[in-house]
Amino acid sequence: MPETGIILEPKGLECNLTRRFPVERSMMYQLKYPANNPTYAFVAAENALAGKTLQLALKRGLDLVISGIAILLLLPFLVLAAIVIRLDSPGPIFYRQRRAGYRDIPFEMIKLRSMRIDQDDVMAAEQAEAAKSGLLVKRENDPRVTRAGRFLRATSLDELPQLFNVFKGEMSLVGPRPLMEFMLEPHPEFRHVRALMRPGLTGLWQIRARSNNRSAAGMISHDLEYLHRFSLALDLHVLLKTPAVVLSGEGAC
Repeated sequence: MPETGIILEPKGLECNLTRRFPVERSMMYQLKYPANNPTYAFVAAENALAGKTLQLALKRGLDLVISGIAILLLLPFLVLAAIVIRLDSPGPIFYRQRRAGYRDIPFEMIKLRSMRIDQDDVMAAEQAEAAKSGLLVKRENDPRVTRAGRFLRATSLDELPQLFNVFKGEMSLVGPRPLMEFMLEPHPEFRHVRALMRPGLTGLWQIRARSNNRSAAGMISHDLEYLHRFSLALDLHVLLKTPAVVLSGEGAC
């Protein structure tokens, strides 16, 4: 059933409602702010969240409790994974990478290491060049991925240490995907908007378009929709959908 959208006319730093028109929900959360009015998306998302302080507080409480319990339950697996990773290739057990975070504060996201520690010079050069445009280079059969790493990536088990990020308050169970900072450089306004909530272990983008993971552009509409529609019920919906997506292996590489 089509919903009602709005057309906004920029006027300084304000927007005037001009007329309503029927649109599909999937189109409602495209980047709505005009190029000469980059504050609109931020203000609109901030206003959408302003009346949900209790739900946001409960969300943080649930993050703390669920991640704490999950860490304790998964500790035997993490110990086993640590042994396998260490036997499979030399290097640390965990891989830490700087990501854009809540309130625009960068943090170190933790994953189980799935790649060799020695870098491929050609791959590094490709990534450095692509980074100038905010793109992430991924290879279907990356030779740097270890034998254990292939399994961890295919099952997304390499993401489990992010539960520590959730427990510490750097991430949430559900939210926008934590992106590398260079991926957001072409979209500075989008970076500020998505920083209104903690990055998520999973989210709307992960359950809908996980294979579209080379740039931030493919995540914009999903993240804006999440910010505007946020509720604990929506978080539960995302969490229930996530296992099926993970088991399908879509976008895992």
